[in-house]
Amino acid sequence: MRILLRLLPAGLALCALAAGQNAVATDLVLSPRVYNDVSEAQLNMQAGGNSAFVSETGVNRNGANRDDFLISGDGVTPMTFDTGSSFSLFTDLTLNADPVAPRKEAGLRINNSITGDALFIVNSDAHEIVAFGGGIPFYNFRANGAADYNVGDTVTMGMTYGQQGGVNGVVLTLIQNGITYNSPFAAWQNNEQGIGNGSNLGMYFQIAGSDNVLSNSGSAAFTNIRFGPSRTALAPINATAAAVPEPGSMALLGTGLIGLLGLRRKKK
Repeated sequence: MRILLRLLPAGLALCALAAGQNAVATDLVLSPRVYNDVSEAQLNMQAGGNSAFVSETGVNRNGANRDDFLISGDGVTPMTFDTGSSFSLFTDLTLNADPVAPRKEAGLRINNSITGDALFIVNSDAHEIVAFGGGIPFYNFRANGAADYNVGDTVTMGMTYGQQGGVNGVVLTLIQNGITYNSPFAAWQNNEQGIGNGSNLGMYFQIAGSDNVLSNSGSAAFTNIRFGPSRTALAPINATAAAVPEPGSMALLGTGLIGLLGLRRKKK
């Protein structure tokens, strides 16, 4: 089930070059429980201003839950991007976890059912700041000068996808403790030589559960969300909205913006 959150534009056009056309992003689509292994867990998912917040509590058996926030142009369906698109997505991210294991993770993602999902994440238990999957070149920021990620830290994460010399690739950005780290431009590594047509772009969090951990929760806060056709053309997403609640155990707790938690890497 998808939950839609209407975002109101604030005078700054948020554009992405997709399939040779300009699309204006004024919305996020909330996509809860992309993984729903522990359906009885408590989910809180909401957004407002240029922020998005999600938490999962009571994930107390084996499996994982994942929740996505996807860039949208119409407030109904996620915006789609093609191999030849150009875009940047930046956000400040804070991941919390109690306890740190089983794994909670959060970050930026490009979803494509054919090429696989490309992720740029932090996680709670291994303290990683890494990119991998879906043809994105593996990159480890800790191996390139950054410090460990510890739960509760706020870092800025950015992903800029486009072309250099006719080659599709990506530059990843991390701002940690006031220091900016940029990966080199790296060519996309798959048969499609790019993200793949029909891709979606957004943010996510995931929480793994365990039969041996009865009290297990996590949260992720995405603030200062910025999106544009390039890093130099970023504009903030501004929203004044409340989430539409789901029934039953996945009810969204709809008032106040609060910090949150969760994640597990995508199942292999």
